[in-house]
Amino acid sequence: MRIPSLISVFLLTSVLSLAQSLRPQDVSGLYSFVKSGDTVQINVQPDGSMSGYVSRVGDGDSDRGQMLDMMFAKSSLKNGHLEFTTKKVHGTWFEFKGRAERGTSKTKDEEGYMIIRGTLTTVHEDVNGHATPLASEVEFKSFPTGM
Repeated sequence: MRIPSLISVFLLTSVLSLAQSLRPQDVSGLYSFVKSGDTVQINVQPDGSMSGYVSRVGDGDSDRGQMLDMMFAKSSLKNGHLEFTTKKVHGTWFEFKGRAERGTSKTKDEEGYMIIRGTLTTVHEDVNGHATPLASEVEFKSFPTGM
């Protein structure tokens, strides 16, 4: 009876120490985004502030096939909770709320060392200024640091 309790305590302690060892700087990097070829760059500064941008291929009539960089207008990272809103480009912007977590890869030189999971809302604004949001659950994997 005592051995299973000790094993449970050991496993819980291991999981908690792994969660606590996530430093804000670990989140910095390049991640996959919604479509193949699209990315999100996250930069966490030593003071904990965060900046970044989404790079994506345009899919609207005016920007189809063009590479678009959408800078973060607002962003925050606190205790692994991550939020950002991009600036509007050609009537579209993104809002993300979720968590940054360690992935299963052993080193930063492997894809998926860090994982960002949460809700991404894509907002499209029509010519009359009417915004249409579409929310979906997403998972973005970090790219290897050597890329």
